[in-house]
Amino acid sequence: MRSYRADLHVHTALSPCAETEMTPANIVGLCLEYGIDIIAVTDHNTGENVRAVAGLAEGTGVTVWPGMEVQTREEVHLVILCGSLEALDSWQDYVYAHLPPRPNRPEVLGEQLIFDRTGAVVGVCPRLLLTSLDLSVDEVRREALGRGLVCYPAHVDRPSYSYISNLGFLPPEGDFELLEVSR
Repeated sequence: MRSYRADLHVHTALSPCAETEMTPANIVGLCLEYGIDIIAVTDHNTGENVRAVAGLAEGTGVTVWPGMEVQTREEVHLVILCGSLEALDSWQDYVYAHLPPRPNRPEVLGEQLIFDRTGAVVGVCPRLLLTSLDLSVDEVRREALGRGLVCYPAHVDRPSYSYISNLGFLPPEGDFELLEVSR
């Protein structure tokens, strides 16, 4: 039986919490250097860089899963994994419809960089991505599961933006099949 090394919570330079060095080429290069077989690109409230990373990973042996990290009304982060780029596009439309129409403040949060398949910067996302949707944890979970997507709480052991830190408990058994614990 083959084993795999995976990181299912990877941010590109599109996420305000990520460094500008988190380019598609650097992400794929680090996967190769550290023997990571599978990654999920999960930028905050957007999937705009998944194609760029997946394109650069083609033929390298690194598998890229489309995903997103969403921030709920309760400021809980959930990871959403999509089975296809089309499912991600549809999910992104849903998320953008529930994201407040606030502009990013690059002087505070930095530029939110968008890359193409060659890894070149082709734009910046003008919307504020590091903010809460107008949806609850339960609403996001129900919608994701209804679409056949995977949904689980991110970094439940962290002191902020986690299920435990913001709601005070772990979700009841059966609410989520997975929980992400940070190292």
